[in-house]
Amino acid sequence: MKPMRPLVETDVVATVIDLVFFSTGGLVCAVESAKVQGLRKIEESPAPSMATLLHFPERAEPANHPPRQWLLRLAHPNGTLTVRVDDPVLHERIPATALYPLPPLLEARLVLPGVRGLARWRKPDGETLAIILDPNAFKWVCM
Repeated sequence: MKPMRPLVETDVVATVIDLVFFSTGGLVCAVESAKVQGLRKIEESPAPSMATLLHFPERAEPANHPPRQWLLRLAHPNGTLTVRVDDPVLHERIPATALYPLPPLLEARLVLPGVRGLARWRKPDGETLAIILDPNAFKWVCM
């Protein structure tokens, strides 16, 4: 029988979380991938933009280069919440250590619905902070 060796840092498997990242109102946001029920191209849809739900101003884009938009379908306690989001929309697995909850004072004073924290995300073109959202906190809009 081999003697047990001490556990070293390389033996520990990093805990990860799957997130879906997207842009809205010129900012990068993310939701837990388990909350995403689907993604499809926008056709004639009256779905609100995520920026509207967050009370962000819509980003002014040049008419000749508007961002591609998608309909993101999110699980909500009252049904499915369908919102418009901007490209890029990416599913990524990040380490749990890249998540930062909101400090209690900021959380208590924040008037934006659904904001739960920040995630440090390493994109191919650099690193950014993404706003972590909880779709359950949004006013339900059936589409």
